[in-house]
Amino acid sequence: MTKESYFETTHCESRLNCKACRTNQQFRKQLTEHFILPDIDFNCPFGITVFNLTEKEKVELPSMREQFKNLSSAAGRAATAAVKGEKLKVSKEIYDGRIAICKACDKFIEDSLRCQACGCQLKFKAILATESCPEGKWSCQQ
Repeated sequence: MTKESYFETTHCESRLNCKACRTNQQFRKQLTEHFILPDIDFNCPFGITVFNLTEKEKVELPSMREQFKNLSSAAGRAATAAVKGEKLKVSKEIYDGRIAICKACDKFIEDSLRCQACGCQLKFKAILATESCPEGKWSCQQ
């Protein structure tokens, strides 16, 4: 399998991983294992350094362990609902309402559409009928 240049992937170009890329040595090591990079101490093609990350990019998310636990729990709830024949997705109106509530919340990370409280990708979480806001701002629709 041929490796591709990390700098040309949507992950790099979207700048969603800037904080991890600039501050997490283990993340950078993993990048060098999976993508073409000069070395572990490469310079950002966008000129981003630890010192010029925006306040939004410096936002702390829950640990990867906690995010995985949240994702696993959500998958379990969705699987249980599917087995029971319950609805999995909310209507467009409910989805749009949930996203609007999230956008008004101080835990909303706009550039990646994520929740700082749980680390979830909101475009996926908000569509699931089995999910609720960790801050109690919207509830499941089962």
